[in-house]
Amino acid sequence: MGRLCDRRSRRRSNLAGRLPRRKNTGRRRARTGQDVGDRDLTEMFTKLSPDELAKAGAAPKPDEKRPIVPVPADAPPMNFRHPTFGKPSKVWRYTMADGSLVGYVGRFDYRLEDGSPAKEVLPITFCEVTGKRPAWRSKGFPEPRPLYRLHEFAERPEAAVLICEGEKCADAAAELLPEMICTTPPGGAKAPSKADWVCMKGRRVIIATDADQPGREFGDEVARLVRDAGAAEVLHLPGEALRQDAAEGYDIADAVEDGITADQVRRAIRAYDDPGEEDWPFRVNRRGVWKRTDRQDKETGEIKSDWRPICTELHVLADTRNVEGEDWGRLLKLTDRDGKSKTWAMPMSLLAGDGTAIRDRLYSMGLVGQPTKFAREGLLEYIATARPKEKARCVARIGWGGDAFVLPSRTMGDF
Repeated sequence: MGRLCDRRSRRRSNLAGRLPRRKNTGRRRARTGQDVGDRDLTEMFTKLSPDELAKAGAAPKPDEKRPIVPVPADAPPMNFRHPTFGKPSKVWRYTMADGSLVGYVGRFDYRLEDGSPAKEVLPITFCEVTGKRPAWRSKGFPEPRPLYRLHEFAERPEAAVLICEGEKCADAAAELLPEMICTTPPGGAKAPSKADWVCMKGRRVIIATDADQPGREFGDEVARLVRDAGAAEVLHLPGEALRQDAAEGYDIADAVEDGITADQVRRAIRAYDDPGEEDWPFRVNRRGVWKRTDRQDKETGEIKSDWRPICTELHVLADTRNVEGEDWGRLLKLTDRDGKSKTWAMPMSLLAGDGTAIRDRLYSMGLVGQPTKFAREGLLEYIATARPKEKARCVARIGWGGDAFVLPSRTMGDF
């Protein structure tokens, strides 16, 4: 009511020009000592401006914490204790390119009310605090955020880069692969777009992701970001490539704990992703063949990727042809539901039709395909567009083929 009186007296003429108005019907709506029309009612319920809120003592509180970057040399040691989660059980140091300190990422292990373990991973920065002395607080790094181990990029201009989901994985990978710069964006898979990827220009980049859908989405987004930054080469290393029976969420830290060797990781990188095929929309792992579909988010305009299943595991091992260099085909390998591996030298000529003959043969061998048009077409596209590195000769019978003598399990001589 006090506001109504204020508007109707000294301030009404000043505010009237900017207040919303209804169409005046000429009718009176209410009386409060004098007539109050539609316009007066509208004025009564118009949202208060920031200045008016401040005068009323109800203005939103300003941000009370602002990170100081770089951290001053005379800042006290980081001794942050979270009011809910306590002290961090592990911290990771983040720096600028010149090595000056930006802050830390801390892991907080605690227990829920039922006694079950839980964790939080939070940024910790040295902040200006309103009305208090500067102190360590849980506050995110200013954007664009630095990558973990950013100082190594200037020190090692020729090193390849392994991008992981989180500091724990980056540390495990660095122990195993010291020739690489092993890094992660702050927050892991949560917000890679907020990190600064400019240091990827001209680098060979391997993206090591967890064996789950969030990991695949992280890998796709990071691949786009590093390509935009000018990366020379982009490869993928998902958790599925590190262990054949990888559980959901399996990552490179799990693989290191399981005893994987550096040579095994390097072979997995080479085998999983051809450097010239990073944009190929297919992936193959123990769960099957998958095809990437891209869609644009209607709200943000960002391009997001989904991986849709095509069929059970199927590998294109080699290009095939006969001794005369004709009758080209593809050597396909699958594993049936009894766990038995089978191969088929498929003639490429079968792709000239609608693909029914190919599906009939593969399904009879034990392949299981998704019952959709997308999957049927995707299977043919996968076989047709694969670029195997190996080549094989096909012969009609055991014996001489050109200058080679062919036996069931070996070949003597060269074709």
